[in-house]
Amino acid sequence: MTTGSNEWDTPESGNTTEDKAPTTKPTAKTATKATPKPKKAASRRSGNDENEEDIKYVDLLTSKDDKDDSEIIKLFQNDEIPPNGQPFGVNGRFFALKANVWYRVPGWLLSTIDNSIHEKPVTDDNNRFIGTRPQPRFPYTVHRG
Repeated sequence: MTTGSNEWDTPESGNTTEDKAPTTKPTAKTATKATPKPKKAASRRSGNDENEEDIKYVDLLTSKDDKDDSEIIKLFQNDEIPPNGQPFGVNGRFFALKANVWYRVPGWLLSTIDNSIHEKPVTDDNNRFIGTRPQPRFPYTVHRG
């Protein structure tokens, strides 16, 4: 019989793999991983469960930007956003933001995104045009971490 960590008994000892389990405790390689806990339904969450360290985001800040005045945002999927990203520009700085990707952006960029609105038509019960109402053109969510 051979000795060592996590080895099986040899056939010389009369114990084979068919009739005996391993003689040592499972190691990190052989141990099974615990199943993750299920998440709560979105309506019952008290906020975003992810921490800033857990979320993967693209940092678009430069060394001159104030890190305290920054936000982590994600644009919602929208037909108006091109595949290579929606360009936003403020005072010579340009950002191309793709949908469903987390970005760390300067706080002053949010006012530009907020001011991008378009008019949505409003109809009555008979499907007649009544007027328009403003709607955000690029809705986004802010990570609260």
